[in-house]
Amino acid sequence: MAMVFVILAGAMAQAQEASVPPLVNYQGMLTDADGKPLTGTKKIEFNLYDAATGGTKFWGPQIFSSVPLVNGMFNVILGEKDEEKRLITDAFESSGRYLGIKVNDGDELFPRQQILSTPYAIRAEKAGKILQVVHNDGHGDSEIIIDSPLNPAEKRRNLMLTRAKRKTFTTDEYHQMIEAGILREGDRLELIQGEIIQMAAIGSNHASCVGRLTHLFSANFAENAIVWVQNPVCLGKHSEPEPDISLLKPQPDFYASRHPRPEDVLLIVEVADTSLEDDREIKLPLYAKAGIREVWIVNLKASCVEVSTSPSGHKYLNVRVFHRDSVLSLGIFPDAKILVDDIIGQSYPLTAM
Repeated sequence: MAMVFVILAGAMAQAQEASVPPLVNYQGMLTDADGKPLTGTKKIEFNLYDAATGGTKFWGPQIFSSVPLVNGMFNVILGEKDEEKRLITDAFESSGRYLGIKVNDGDELFPRQQILSTPYAIRAEKAGKILQVVHNDGHGDSEIIIDSPLNPAEKRRNLMLTRAKRKTFTTDEYHQMIEAGILREGDRLELIQGEIIQMAAIGSNHASCVGRLTHLFSANFAENAIVWVQNPVCLGKHSEPEPDISLLKPQPDFYASRHPRPEDVLLIVEVADTSLEDDREIKLPLYAKAGIREVWIVNLKASCVEVSTSPSGHKYLNVRVFHRDSVLSLGIFPDAKILVDDIIGQSYPLTAM
């Protein structure tokens, strides 16, 4: 039996005074000796040690009696108190921790998986948002992607290293994991180029802006488009982002039978504060490649709206920036006018134009 492991650790980029849950969202893949993914349910046990073999057990066991597998994939939440009432975070006061795993009361799988940066970030006062840690099948090292606005060069270096080893997923596999409960709908996840990405928590400014956009778009476009709020848009076989706002072509069933596709999209809006770099460097090229005709990035830090039109390859040929006191119009609905102040301002009621 072999395993491929993926850890997705969310809620790491909290404010310093925020309460960070002492939990680790752990995903793995179980295969047989020939590499064929297993199915059904398995009993899985986890323990933490201070050595790759032997050593002292610092935490565990935490036992899951019936873990569902979909194409070999499973998901568990590590960090509940073990049989001795110890939290998993208590084991990370020093370095050198290894995760031991048993399946169906069998022998511990070899080798143990060394835990690198992810759970240690739970103890950090200031941590970037950890997007993904990928462990391979035991024949190499692990890498981590850290989204930190203070260190974009290191982020890109780590991204390049990890991409050489990542396990990618299709949208069909992604949906199967959601349906089986391996991924939960409330986890705020996106599938981006085959990688399952943990989205940042929504702050009050972000939520307010999305609320304003929803109000404005419903007032201006409800008769001609569907206002799609933080819902999936399928961009192809390996990407299914959840933009903050999408305007869609009307469908009688409101897309109950399938998720919207690029040809259904009239506009995508991303509200960006901590996510600005990712929205510009990752999502915008993804939208351009898919042929999304118009994308707005609401830059909350700079109090402006970046409007991208005319997609060509992985980029947009026309990019304009609209600041406060400016008026926006959507290419496909040029008669409808929206004030930038109404998108990022503090006034209510909003202006009707």
